[in-house]
Amino acid sequence: RFYLEGFAGEGGRLWVFDRQTKGLRRDRPTNTAVITHYYTAESADGKKNTHIERGLSEVEAVASRIIAKMDRDELITQSEKEELSLFVGLLFGRVPKFERAVQDFLGSIIKRVTQVTFSDRKRAAELIRQLEEETGKLSRITPEEIVDWVRADGFRVKMHRNASLQAMGEVGIELSRHLSAMNWLLVRAPEDHPSVTSDAPFALLPPLNLGQPLGIGIGVTTPGATKLIPLTKRIALLIGDPGPIFAKRKATIEQVSAINAAVACNSFRLVVGPDEDVVRRVIDATMIDRVDP
Repeated sequence: RFYLEGFAGEGGRLWVFDRQTKGLRRDRPTNTAVITHYYTAESADGKKNTHIERGLSEVEAVASRIIAKMDRDELITQSEKEELSLFVGLLFGRVPKFERAVQDFLGSIIKRVTQVTFSDRKRAAELIRQLEEETGKLSRITPEEIVDWVRADGFRVKMHRNASLQAMGEVGIELSRHLSAMNWLLVRAPEDHPSVTSDAPFALLPPLNLGQPLGIGIGVTTPGATKLIPLTKRIALLIGDPGPIFAKRKATIEQVSAINAAVACNSFRLVVGPDEDVVRRVIDATMIDRVDP
């Protein structure tokens, strides 16, 4: 909630463009991009565990104070840089776009393993026998049926939410280590041309001299890759290669427009800004309303 409040305009409201419905609406930060119990893990016995939510709240509390300092154009310490790096690293993985990526990646691997495992009836029969011995229950499906079903390729593996929550934590912590040791550039937008954000605010921009197709093999540690994170409607963070630099710069309207376009194109479903004109300009510039997310 605190993050979206940094992009609120008149009356504390946001303008939200939904790439799925193609609708543009005015809303409150408390009603935007809300998914109930999104960070709630589940134990083997089905009980809900909110320890991840509590941990994220603690990280947000620290980050909110640091971002407020940066928004006021105050300097931050190396310790605060490291603390904000954890918030930014987790921001990469705590969104539906990351959950979908984990689902697609792990789901495809498990599906392929399943296809290989049940590729012939003899192997399927042995696995079913082992399962019956372990559970004490007879299988209601024959080896022939399961092999035919797998060969038909008519199934999809759906990962439990716990898998992406675990990946979120592991990736976020690892990213924070790299981000805190990189050069940072804080850019400030003109008063009349604010920044926007999205439901996937951590954008990875390829090196300018990239000699391969866009997005292929690009990672956070790729030399020349820029990590773009809008922090409020006034400031955005650009993280570069490893180094100790922390610089600040006033951005031109053209530069903010380019930043907003990159943020919008990286969105999963929602683009968020402080006023209608700003969001409409981004939509027109990127034509994201004509492309399915």
